[in-house]
Amino acid sequence: MVIWMRRNSRHLKGQLEGLAAGALAGRSGAGRAMVLMAFLAVIREGLETVVFLLAAFNESGSGSAAGFGAVFGLAVAIALGYGIYRGGVRLNLSKFFRATGLVLVLVAAGLVVNALHAAHEAGWLDAGQGVTVDLSRLVAPGTVQAALLTGMLGIQPRPVVIEVVGWLLYLIPVGCYVAWPPGRPVPGRALARVGAGVGVLAGITAVVLALLAPGRPVARPRQPRRASPRP
Repeated sequence: MVIWMRRNSRHLKGQLEGLAAGALAGRSGAGRAMVLMAFLAVIREGLETVVFLLAAFNESGSGSAAGFGAVFGLAVAIALGYGIYRGGVRLNLSKFFRATGLVLVLVAAGLVVNALHAAHEAGWLDAGQGVTVDLSRLVAPGTVQAALLTGMLGIQPRPVVIEVVGWLLYLIPVGCYVAWPPGRPVPGRALARVGAGVGVLAGITAVVLALLAPGRPVARPRQPRRASPRP
């Protein structure tokens, strides 16, 4: 989806405005269908908001705190919606989708880390399990901050080597691809340097994984059983 948005974001705004103008100007009922679709989309989000608010009120020990949080969240949502409505007319969709694409790349890199973490817990991946850095103070288990960082960005309290390597191998090439302005040619020298850098990084990754991979247990020679003395 990120790759498709990067390729089509330059012409997307003009196409959307042209299709919307044609639907509103026509007499085939396309304009009413477009308004109905927008109405149903808003109703769907409203129903989800109601479900989340009910869960928040049921789990909260203080009704006043939950009510204040709900009102504050709705006020922020209204302000954001108004800002998007007013600024959407002059919004550069190419730059907007490039920025949101970078955020999605971060989220997808977190999914790679979560997949590697789950693969180790399932017993499928034992290589590269050396701890790199201790982030337990930043990602304290059971906190809202940990839920956001681990759930959205895949940051673990104690990331291991394979998780850091997988995060970098996904984030660097895909992030550079999304951040590069569409339509601008890529210089051959820059492409060669990036390819060489990726090759060096892949070689270092292979060496690190080879050094950190658990070796096979050494087979101990079996000792002959001694015959027990007969009484």
